[in-house]
Amino acid sequence: MENKQFWYVIFDGECGYCNRMIVHFAKNDSREKFLFVSDQSNIGKDLIKKWKIEGLSSQTIILLKENHYITRAHAIFGIIEHIPKLLPYLLIKKLFPMAILNWVYGIVSKRRHLLAKRSCSIPKESIRKKIVLK
Repeated sequence: MENKQFWYVIFDGECGYCNRMIVHFAKNDSREKFLFVSDQSNIGKDLIKKWKIEGLSSQTIILLKENHYITRAHAIFGIIEHIPKLLPYLLIKKLFPMAILNWVYGIVSKRRHLLAKRSCSIPKESIRKKIVLK
């Protein structure tokens, strides 16, 4: 992914549910638009400090775009709209107002550690290069 412009996605690297979701996004990111970064990694810590978003990464997924960031359901759909295979999920965004989607996101986020085991399957090398955990 050298010399490519990509957007960073910062996620809770200690959350099994979050890791599975990120692996799913990375597997389907055929355009290699994103670099997925754990908030516990050195790169994640540097980005959090640079963007002055300390404390936010433990509460939500963060999509860092060119000159701004988005969080919660906005970030999820910001990722989905750039992954062709996942475009059908955008129907959800059309059916429900963002306030409701963020409310649901909040409920899931608070219970995310209960939704999946901490352990995840190890993805192939082509997927792992898109995910920074350390």
